[in-house]
Parts: sequence; structure tokens; C-alpha cells
Amino acid sequence: MEDLDDEARRYKTESQRLTSEINRLQNEIQNERFMKSSCDVEKYALEDELAFVKQARKRFAYQC
Repeated sequence: MEDLDDEARRYKTESQRLTSEINRLQNEIQNERFMKSSCDVEKYALEDELAFVKQARKRFAYQC
């Protein structure tokens, strides 16, 4: 009977460890998604700014 109790404790401990690891990985994935989203927003803003600067240079070159 004691062997069964030990085995049950080991399974419970392993289950808790795995649940903790799953939670940690879910948080890491959520953080990575947030960072990707932030980088995407910055990328689009920089692309818009680059397009604006290119257009301004064309207008300036055309005036000269």
C-alpha cells in the first residue's frame, strides 16, 4: 500500500511540474506574440515614413 502512495505522490508531483511548465510556456508564447505585434506596428509605421520621405525627395528633385 505504501508503494501505491509513493507512486501517487510522484505522479502528483510530476503533474504539478508539468502544469507549471505548461503555464510558463503559455506566458512565453503570449509575450512573444505581443512582441511580434509591437514589431509589426513599428514596421508598418516605418514603411509609411519611408514612403513619405521617398515621395518628398521626388517632389524636391522635381522642383530643382
